Amino acid sequence: MLRPKEARRVRRQGFGILTTSFLALAFTPLAVFADETPTPSSSSTQETDSQSPRRIYWDDGLRFRFGRKAPSTEDGLANPAGEEPYWITGKVNAGLQVDSDNYITSNGLENISSGWEVRRFKLGVGGEILAIGRPLYAMNFELAGTKPQWADTYLLWQGLPWIGSLKVGNFDPPFSLEALISSRDVTFMEQASPVAAFAPGRRIGVAIGSPVWDESVTWSVGLFTAVQTQDVGDTTRDAGRIAARVTWLVSRDAAARRWVHLGLGVTAVASQDSLEYRSRPESHLAPYLVDTGTLRAGEAELVDLEAAWVEGPFSLQSEVLHSFVDQPGASMLNFGGAYVHASWFLTGESRPYDTTRGIFGPVTPRQDFSLRGSGWGAFEVGTRLSYLDLTSQSVRGGVIHGLTGDLTWYLTRHWKTKFEYGFEAIRSGSSNGNLQFFQLRFQVDY
Repeated sequence: MLRPKEARRVRRQGFGILTTSFLALAFTPLAVFADETPTPSSSSTQETDSQSPRRIYWDDGLRFRFGRKAPSTEDGLANPAGEEPYWITGKVNAGLQVDSDNYITSNGLENISSGWEVRRFKLGVGGEILAIGRPLYAMNFELAGTKPQWADTYLLWQGLPWIGSLKVGNFDPPFSLEALISSRDVTFMEQASPVAAFAPGRRIGVAIGSPVWDESVTWSVGLFTAVQTQDVGDTTRDAGRIAARVTWLVSRDAAARRWVHLGLGVTAVASQDSLEYRSRPESHLAPYLVDTGTLRAGEAELVDLEAAWVEGPFSLQSEVLHSFVDQPGASMLNFGGAYVHASWFLTGESRPYDTTRGIFGPVTPRQDFSLRGSGWGAFEVGTRLSYLDLTSQSVRGGVIHGLTGDLTWYLTRHWKTKFEYGFEAIRSGSSNGNLQFFQLRFQVDY
């Protein structure tokens, strides 16, 4: 029998689950009808893209063109073939993730309140500037939980001699496969605990890099600092950080949808006594349950080994991360972790691989869910094992073992719903016990 307090808590959790499920189902018709709006044919779309004088228009998203160029007289043409008649083009980016997180604690772990939140709300623009070397640009603002912050905001010049590309602004340093995949496209709702603890998170910096050897290898290196609150990633308020990553596409067969990926990432940071690693139990409304606290350290080096295999609808991905922390006048601290996850598309889709960046991209269902036809969208099931150890010598940050199961329903490539169950075993000085969570997400992104 449940005690009255526990019964009330279970009823609240059940109410939260039902409420979020109702909201997700209520939004489903809107998602379907929004994406079933008739779109122009490919020929009319091409005309819109290259010839139409319209400055604001809809083409799988809200797009715009500003600053019409003065007519050119080169070769006797008003505008030479292929020349964009505007100075700046772009697309409005908008995204929303609404989560419901429900918790059950046991074996001495303090009660964690369930609830729901706007996990992310993003609004911004991205496109191309037809001047100063024709860079791509992005300027995005994000509300992550209750923390407002700048998301990807940068200028990117491509096709440069020797260095390939130059990127300047606020973005993710080249480190960790899972951290570099957009939060829109990840298999699970939250990053694995070792990635959440060790990956740098978005930072101000500059990076160079390029795909080489017929896009079978990518490389990138950059210099970064930190000036804003981190949503995920280590919380070190460092003076300087260098990060580098190289990936190798060992095997690829686009026709068979087969990819074998290997990667290596390294980063070094001068911490100025501000080094700290911490992680939630792979659910955002939960508190940080493992935490090193602020460490007195001069430098820290991190190494990340990546591996991924895609075979049609099946996918396997894993990373091993380790941090070496140098303490002035003391022996080195060692922290580490790893995860492995597998997923399967029940409807036959496959995770798309971006050979220019060495990461996975957005999934497009073979058939969109439709109230007017037979389409049901795409369904993906996945499971993940994770491990994080933030204990070394006198630092008792804690150890966490996690198991998460996921079901994702892709209604269209813009709309999806996720359902997850997780079990976490936490062993730390202040938070010993077990945690179970059931969480749902409704997501739309254009």
